[in-house]
Amino acid sequence: MIISICNIKGGVGKTTTAINLAYVFSKNKKVLIYDMDKQKACGYFFDCFVEKKIMPTNNKNIDILIHKKFKKITNYDIIIIDTPAGLNKATKEAIKNSDITIVPVLPNILSLRTFNEMVDKGFENLKILLNGFEKKPLHKKIVELILKLPKKQYFKTYIPKSDHIEIMTLEKKSIIELMPTSNISKAYKKIAQEIMNSY
Repeated sequence: MIISICNIKGGVGKTTTAINLAYVFSKNKKVLIYDMDKQKACGYFFDCFVEKKIMPTNNKNIDILIHKKFKKITNYDIIIIDTPAGLNKATKEAIKNSDITIVPVLPNILSLRTFNEMVDKGFENLKILLNGFEKKPLHKKIVELILKLPKKQYFKTYIPKSDHIEIMTLEKKSIIELMPTSNISKAYKKIAQEIMNSY
């Protein structure tokens, strides 16, 4: 299965989503994190800066590839592609070849509009992942708007807002490792289950 994580905007949690989902899936699957972003955030997380070569990580079931262009790779159970912000040629190719494209959005109208822009461009298999959700009126209104979309276009599970996300980069450990019983860890596990149930 190929999973792209994409949004026209930056700062919506693409890399965080890629890393945490990779750790969830790595419990019983072989996973490749494909870092296409020029910032190489996934590479930084795993202390890997070798480009165009698949490298092992400190997790025996997760490998990483840093490559700005998309190429087909078949010998993994799950391939998670962390794409750059925007829609360049390589990102479009990744989306085209993915079974699902996760579109992380923040709980505000401007962030949600980026999903609509991608839908308008004709991309298929797009699915909203709401990041940074809090139980406050404005965020609940965003949820109401999302729920008006076709069910196949959004995850039922939301990722709660958490200050612990910042600790990930500092400790270079996923939330799944740092806080396995936390609400945010449980949310990523539910997202992974939704993916497996649907595809």
